[in-house]
Amino acid sequence: MFLHNIGVTESAKMCIPTIGIVDTNCNPNLVTYPVPGNDDSPVSIELYCKLFREAIRRGKEYQKKMMETETTT
Repeated sequence: MFLHNIGVTESAKMCIPTIGIVDTNCNPNLVTYPVPGNDDSPVSIELYCKLFREAIRRGKEYQKKMMETETTT
């Protein structure tokens, strides 16, 4: 996250929520939703990407189901 500090700072100024993998060398207060973990390991990053992708998929599925329910009632 250190490398992307400008993006995090600008997001905070514009009230854009952020999610970030925060290692021990970063300040978690800069991120809206900090995820503690190792941001230097490719295996860790792969796991986080897999989990984020699954969460996004589930969210879209839930949203679609809610839209279908809303149109049928």
